[in-house]
Amino acid sequence: MSTFLYVFGDLVGTVNRRSAGLLLGVIGLLFASLALFGSLFLLGAPPAAPSPTPTVPSGEILVEPSPSLSSSALDAMYLEIRDRSDVATITYRLPEELGSEQGAFLVRPATPGAARALVVALSAIPGVARVESPTGSASRSGPLSLSGGVKIGLLVGLVVCLVASLIIGRLAFRRILAAFAGEIRVMRLSGTEERTILPPIIALGVLCGILAGILLVVAITVLHYVATTQPGALLHAASGLVATGRVLGVSIGGFFLGVLLGGLIGALGASLTQSRDYQGYA
Repeated sequence: MSTFLYVFGDLVGTVNRRSAGLLLGVIGLLFASLALFGSLFLLGAPPAAPSPTPTVPSGEILVEPSPSLSSSALDAMYLEIRDRSDVATITYRLPEELGSEQGAFLVRPATPGAARALVVALSAIPGVARVESPTGSASRSGPLSLSGGVKIGLLVGLVVCLVASLIIGRLAFRRILAAFAGEIRVMRLSGTEERTILPPIIALGVLCGILAGILLVVAITVLHYVATTQPGALLHAASGLVATGRVLGVSIGGFFLGVLLGGLIGALGASLTQSRDYQGYA
């Protein structure tokens, strides 16, 4: 067993019921922070767009590919859309048929109720420039419509949760390290280097961040499943959950943000060992 794992195991062994409760509080606050962070990118509806052009037949969706796409890329896009379970039919219309400068796909949803969710999902496909339907339109790279008050509320909540996680994290590490102080003093008296003592303490904070990040990924995955299988349930409140690319980006970004925040809390905890109570001469 490596020295790091040995020290880390001894450190975890000093966790009692009260300090464990504080650590759970840290994980919960980190998860809340990550959830608020993700909400900034997932909540809201597609921005309002001009009325659809008369070329979009009732009950169908017009998908306009980027003019720069090659023929093979268009074929791949056609197959990707055709194979979706929420698509009944798809046809390609020439520019002359649509009265526009370029061709586009006309997609008929499998059910009328899936049209709104399908508009958002199709707009997230790489290479799609614009999606229109009689019920509205969306752009692949367009931001979600979120009111200023909601954004401010999310940001304030994010800051409050972050500050609270740092405070609770410091209290948790103070209790844990108080029980581990004897081992730290012995290691310093025996000449053990700081790079052996401090990393296991920081790793405990990183572990909290990893657990919070996993909770975030699970939560987003479940909500994404609900949004794609039951389109009306979350579409108006969180259209970002329908876009697979956006969901993946927020999940990955949120997970690594959780690891970073956990490492910061661990570093703050490790800084406590510089006090006189943890020195070898105490």
